[in-house]
Amino acid sequence: MWLSLILLSFFFEGLLGVAEKMVRELNLGEMRNDYIFLYNLIAAFIGGLFLIRERERPGSKDLFIGSLIGLAFYFAAFFCLQAILELPGIIYFSVAGVGGILLVTSLSHLIWREKLKKKQVYGLTLACLSLVLLTI
Repeated sequence: MWLSLILLSFFFEGLLGVAEKMVRELNLGEMRNDYIFLYNLIAAFIGGLFLIRERERPGSKDLFIGSLIGLAFYFAAFFCLQAILELPGIIYFSVAGVGGILLVTSLSHLIWREKLKKKQVYGLTLACLSLVLLTI
């Protein structure tokens, strides 16, 4: 089950990356705010449908945390589109991908005290090396 969830996540992250790259390729940079608005509006609509289906009402803590996550998504999309408009896709997606892995891994270690195995440290080192090789 977890493998199918990861594969679906890769698939939809890939679609999102393609959509973001299309903003540059179709010369839609001036419409990036429309793109971000629709992206978040559709996510809110789908989330609302799940709440209705499950007959759940979010509490004030849920709304607060959801707002923080929504704010983070907004700024991530905004800066992503800005970077894509200025950088080649191969550079942006490589740096963002490896940078995201390193940031999440570091924060997981610092905040939740998750331990890294030796093979995982090697994998992160290879990821950093690949980043360097892709950007030179």
